[in-house]
Amino acid sequence: MTRADIPVCADIGDNAFHDDGMYRMIYPRYQTFPHELRQKWLIKLKQRFVQPRVVCMVAEYAEEGSMATRVVGFGVWQRNGDDPGAQERLSKDSLNNSE
Repeated sequence: MTRADIPVCADIGDNAFHDDGMYRMIYPRYQTFPHELRQKWLIKLKQRFVQPRVVCMVAEYAEEGSMATRVVGFGVWQRNGDDPGAQERLSKDSLNNSE
């Protein structure tokens, strides 16, 4: 994931969960203020993107014969623990490893 992918990922998250029952309970004003959920996705993704323990990845799709790709999905997870693998992850800056 790159910084440029974050707004697209916020759109994907918003579209994927806007009809989800759990999200309707968490954001009961969604019908009145539909932009709020996307804004929350945007803020959360920006926060997670810069955390060293967090890994952010996107899935891209290209039409056959085209070199242009578009983001069609994303995943975000966090590496916890104090074991050597976690320490190695902490020593890397996620901004420098986001190609």
